[in-house]
Amino acid sequence: QRLSPMVEQKAANPADKDRIFELVKLVTDTHTTEALAHIIYGDLLNTYDQKEEALQQFTQASQIDGSSYEVWHQMLVINYELKHFDKLASVSTQVIELFPNQPYPYYFNGIACNELKTYDKAIKSLKQGTLISADNQNLSAQMYSLLGSIYNETKDFEKSDNSFEKALKITPNDPYILNNYSYFLSLRNFNLERAAQMAEKANQLEPNNSSFEDTYAWVLYKQKKYADARLWIEKAISRNTDNSATLLEHYGDILFQLNEPDKAVENWKKAKEKNGGSEFLDKKIKDRKLYE
Repeated sequence: QRLSPMVEQKAANPADKDRIFELVKLVTDTHTTEALAHIIYGDLLNTYDQKEEALQQFTQASQIDGSSYEVWHQMLVINYELKHFDKLASVSTQVIELFPNQPYPYYFNGIACNELKTYDKAIKSLKQGTLISADNQNLSAQMYSLLGSIYNETKDFEKSDNSFEKALKITPNDPYILNNYSYFLSLRNFNLERAAQMAEKANQLEPNNSSFEDTYAWVLYKQKKYADARLWIEKAISRNTDNSATLLEHYGDILFQLNEPDKAVENWKKAKEKNGGSEFLDKKIKDRKLYE
């Protein structure tokens, strides 16, 4: 009872911090079979961004007493933050069995399975999650958005578009959903007017985001509005000191269409140095021509 508030307050004084750690570790070492002791220690470690160590404490707590959903949720979040997707898939499956009416485990399982490219499992989890997440509108929208991305990856474009539309019906002003949906449409060269409207709106909602500016530039490029596309791609590049291969390749493509082949090749070469880009990048550089 005395330690919990101390942990929550997060000592600003280094001496107080050391003392709190000393006390919490003492309690945990003395009461190794008390789940609450491990939870308090896990909270403290997590507060100071010692996530691996915090995960160990929460795992021990769950093994002693697995009845607390909050402990499992912490494990899901930390595994996600650490990008332990194998572990996240395993733990989220376990949590779904223990707490089938909690929506977040389905979302985290969908994320993990998507990263592991087990798309059928991801789709199954996310579809189940949307059925029980009606009370959490933002989470429901995120699940539909992730479904849209996965369906796009599996080339089920109709279901992809339907999923994104469901997400936007719930949260019409989410800039990330607008941006992602717009970009996927541009890659397919499909419904470009809708893509342009969404990309423009995403930039209005969250200005100065280089990724959003790149998306809008690419939609304009697909609409053959090359001068406008250049303005937006240059905004993105000026804002980002570590530009991605995709962004630099896009810039090269736009410059080529504006009859500046030397600058186009220069940016394609920069894209190649980033170890990314499209399947056509080497051929563009070699032949000094645009391939799509």
